[in-house]
Amino acid sequence: MAKKHKGAPEIPRDDYVYGHASKKTSQLTITVDPSGRIFIPELDPSSIRRQITHARKNKDDKVLYSAPADDFGVSLNPIEHLKTKFDFMLAVDTNTIRDANGPVRFNGYTASACTVVVISEPLQEWGTEIQIKPLASYLILDSGDDIKTEPLGWHLALTRHTDTPFLQSKRVGMVVDSELGKHIDINARRLPYYADHLLPNNTALVYASSDKAEMFANKMLKYCDNLAGQLLERFEKIGIGAALKASTFQLGSARCFAICHVRKPLVKT
Repeated sequence: MAKKHKGAPEIPRDDYVYGHASKKTSQLTITVDPSGRIFIPELDPSSIRRQITHARKNKDDKVLYSAPADDFGVSLNPIEHLKTKFDFMLAVDTNTIRDANGPVRFNGYTASACTVVVISEPLQEWGTEIQIKPLASYLILDSGDDIKTEPLGWHLALTRHTDTPFLQSKRVGMVVDSELGKHIDINARRLPYYADHLLPNNTALVYASSDKAEMFANKMLKYCDNLAGQLLERFEKIGIGAALKASTFQLGSARCFAICHVRKPLVKT
């Protein structure tokens, strides 16, 4: 089910819901309940996703936003849709210093920065202004050969903040910008999100691109990206020697540094 999205008329957006069957089927049955919600019972419920894209010349469509859905309707705007799935939202982004040849090594370590931001008000209480607040930042120095820091950043967000009550007890949507092709299986707990860790039962991944900050989920990722970029600029100024003297904790081949900073919330409407 699809409709055109009018958010950016210069490049038309496609807003649609898709899903797939878990086994071969010869027919699909479309049903509509009294509230107008659309269901196709032959399709795997865990595969249903709301997605917003735009076409690109000689490339696959650009995915701006992709989130789990319960039915095939597209009448709700993205925020109202997420209110049906989640109670709170956070976003996680991890940037790595790279050059034309890939990740740059500093005394054998790659350098990445992970930033976690939250909207601490429940989704049902969101008004005309939304405050995006920094929750935590981490500098990650990884000596391993298989560098994949985005899932490591997700793990830091989910496991290092047990004093944030809503992360433990409410339905949480975690906005990220990588591994979109694995989101269905990760959200269904058929695939670990990091090492052998499955997502907590109260959490699901939401995809957003930080390239175009059209929707609040994209703005959350853009804010993360900006903060992580600033942290890496600071790292390049102080150097690897000073960074290695700080207090760290180990995750796999990565040495992780928790960064304390005070920053005003970003207010978005």
